Amino acid sequence: MNNDPYEAPNNPMGEDDRSRNAGMSYANPNEQPLMVPKRFGFGYSFNWSNPRAVYLLLALIGVPILVILIVALLTVLLLHH
Repeated sequence: MNNDPYEAPNNPMGEDDRSRNAGMSYANPNEQPLMVPKRFGFGYSFNWSNPRAVYLLLALIGVPILVILIVALLTVLLLHH
């Protein structure tokens, strides 16, 4: 039996709790995958220590904002002529 307080006893992947932030987000710089399986439930979570996850988040937020700004600018320019 391991006495490490961070070891997750019911985790089949063998990860410890230091990689999880309140069980909601995952950041482990020793792992390279962009996405990792969630500990609870179904689906995947981003490995936030991977720079590609941050770039993807910025793209998912930035592209729609950029489209909205361009449409608003074009609308203003076309309505004033």
